[in-house]
Amino acid sequence: MKCKNYVLLFLLIVLTCSLNAVSFNNLEFNGFLATDFSYSNGDQTEEETNLDLSDLELYVTASPLEKLQAYIALYYEEDYASFEIDEAYATIQLLEDYDLSITAGKMYLPSVEDNSNFSNYSYSYNLATLWNTAVKADFNLYDFNIFCATYKTELEGNKNTDINAFVAGFHKDVTIENIEGTLSAKYMNSLLDEEIGAVSLSADLSMSDFNLTGEYVRTIEKMEDESQPEAYHIELAYYFNENLSFAAKFDQTKELEENEDFGESLIGGFVAYKIFESEEAVSSLKLNYYNEKDYQEEVTEEVVLRLEVEF
Repeated sequence: MKCKNYVLLFLLIVLTCSLNAVSFNNLEFNGFLATDFSYSNGDQTEEETNLDLSDLELYVTASPLEKLQAYIALYYEEDYASFEIDEAYATIQLLEDYDLSITAGKMYLPSVEDNSNFSNYSYSYNLATLWNTAVKADFNLYDFNIFCATYKTELEGNKNTDINAFVAGFHKDVTIENIEGTLSAKYMNSLLDEEIGAVSLSADLSMSDFNLTGEYVRTIEKMEDESQPEAYHIELAYYFNENLSFAAKFDQTKELEENEDFGESLIGGFVAYKIFESEEAVSSLKLNYYNEKDYQEEVTEEVVLRLEVEF
């Protein structure tokens, strides 16, 4: 806990120095706002209609020095009517020849950036994405972008037992004729609050007006209950023009029936239309459809109409 407080204090000092010692041009403010109108119906649930402010996020980037950058992301917590820190970290650039950087703070550690068109995260992303106070190193070697990070985490059922967990992996840009994209892989020694190894393999490929993404996550050893969870995600998007796009996805898990955060399978459909775009903001209207089946074979359908504004 003390380590986390020191990291956040360091970030606060960096941002304060940015405000007091440099010009306002070294600060960048961005945000994201989303409002959802949703309808859902399931085998064991009643019909439900909601209109919610589903997401409000603010981002601040500061560059007090040439090779030092700080970043803070805040999200609005509706239950408490206040903003909470989602991410807060500082990055320093060290060796230019290897593009080496060190990042410290509270952050997400996914194998790839989540660039899904859908408003919800995939099963594989939720399973393999870490969120913690960590120290991470990134560097380039032989056209591979390599990263490794270490952090502390508590084991499930052992509130006084912390382990030094880590995650390491790489991203590789590829070009095959008219196909361009990124291949990624990572290994982590802790998953689902247990000290077990797991791997994640992912791809993000584009060809003409199509984009294909996929990820596969699996533990390489059994958990305490003898299960060996896995999840995969595949999504295909078609960009009809600069304003209109379509997408479809399929998610599935295995041996995660004891975890309420995961269903057994999910089919999704997506249509988006860009309403407005300028240098200051982008506004889009997105229609999401989900058909999710849990491990008891019960099906829930949901339709979400989302209005998004990025600024």
